[in-house]
This record gives sequence, C-alpha cells and structure tokens, in this order.
Amino acid sequence: MRTILTGVAAAAVFAFSANAQVLTFDGIATGGSQTPVGDFYDGGSGSANNFGITFFANALALNSAAGNCGGSGNFARQPSGCGALFFLTGGSIGMNRTAGFTTGFSLFYSAVSQPASLQVRSGLNGTGSVLAALLLPVTPQAGGPACDG
Repeated sequence: MRTILTGVAAAAVFAFSANAQVLTFDGIATGGSQTPVGDFYDGGSGSANNFGITFFANALALNSAAGNCGGSGNFARQPSGCGALFFLTGGSIGMNRTAGFTTGFSLFYSAVSQPASLQVRSGLNGTGSVLAALLLPVTPQAGGPACDG
C-alpha cells in the first residue's frame, strides 16, 4: 500500500516514526540554515538513513536556537533532539513512503496559533483515497530548557 502524509498547520514542527525508526530531523540542517529534507530519509544527501521516505520540496529542517543545538529555530522542548521539520510555502507539507505503513506510525507536532490536520492517503504525492484523517488541536506554548536535556 502506498501512503502519503500531509499536514496543514501554521508554524508546524513534526517528528515522524516509521517501522520503529524515529526521524529526528537532526543532522540535516547545519547551523542556523533551513535545509530541504528531500530524500535524506531515502539514503540521499549523504545520509545512512534509508527508510524509503521522501519529503515534498517545501519540507525544511531546522535546528533549535535553544540549548546546545546551535540553530536559529524559535522552538524548544521537541522530543526528538535538536532538529524539526517545518514549511514556509504552501498550505501543507507531505511525505511519501512507497512501501506504505503496515503497523502504523506516530508523530509529534506543534501548532501554536492554528489547529493542524493530518491525512494518510493510498497513493503517492497526495493522490488516492483518504485512508485516515485527523484534526490536531492547537498545542500549548511552554518555555523552558530545550533539546540538550
């Protein structure tokens, strides 16, 4: 089964888990840069992570400015490390996993000012039937130590 995941949110930060492999988005962005994720999790960009997952062109990785992360991202307390996934253009962000998901997946997200939504589809690139849809409520804003703890 081919699946796609699209989420719509303002200032979204996601971390995905597929087949018990956690995608932390660490190691993609260097310093304060915003770096396209692309095929990083499909063995691309010098990555040893080949999970068969590619991201849409507007999917960017960024490191937090908090703690010892060394980035410029205005976020903290992400459960996955220093990195996060976000987008600046378009109304959604998506990923493809050609092999699909057989036992499910999970994610962490942040939706500071507007609710987010999630769709899992049967085809690649946002095509096919909607297999699952979920409304993700606004998350509370909280301060405190960031990714080094």
